[in-house]
Amino acid sequence: MKITKIEWQKKKKDWVNIFADNKFLVSLPADDVARYALAKDQELTDERLQTIIGKSRYGKLLNAALHFFSYRQRTEWEIRQYLNKKLRNEKGEMRNEQKDNEEGLLLIETVVDKLRQLDLIDDQKFAKTYRDEKRRIASPKGDRAIKSELLRKGIDKKIIDEQLGKNEETKEISQLSLARTALQKRIKYKVLSNKGNERLKEKAKLLRYLSGRGFDYDTAYKVIEEVFGRE
Repeated sequence: MKITKIEWQKKKKDWVNIFADNKFLVSLPADDVARYALAKDQELTDERLQTIIGKSRYGKLLNAALHFFSYRQRTEWEIRQYLNKKLRNEKGEMRNEQKDNEEGLLLIETVVDKLRQLDLIDDQKFAKTYRDEKRRIASPKGDRAIKSELLRKGIDKKIIDEQLGKNEETKEISQLSLARTALQKRIKYKVLSNKGNERLKEKAKLLRYLSGRGFDYDTAYKVIEEVFGRE
């Protein structure tokens, strides 16, 4: 292929668009274009192009991000934090701190855009999957705990509320059912005491346990009373 045009990007300072055979090929930081002496009318093999992209700051950052996703699904906030850390840990002298920071932000935006195109970043999907996983485990978690954990992962509150804030009646039934499952898992092989003081202590422990799993007081109290009421 032959490079037919190299032009500055309008929105991203110090980035250029490269066209080959009159078709858009790739965007790269201007420093990388200069480093690899790319110029109009230059012939490029596919192998050479992939080598250049792979060795560029953009390519290295994208590959690092893809590797980060290989362990599990990530939120947009998590990937931005990770990419920021990767850039801060880059070896070598800083050329110009302000320029480097600006270029770093553009690099991160470009990589995040690419990850969206690859359907790897989707906070709605992440929240739904995370919610379902925490409800399916042997000792499930309540919505309060799930919401707190999703907030720590940088998920927008509106997205969380959308995934957890379903019909109130359905939600209540769901939380009661999940709390029952969690409680049964906890007391599966336990003989509950019939003595007054011991009974109160056991109830208090179980209330603390269900609270720690993210269930509200009313839900926890209801399912505990169900269990002790059958004794």
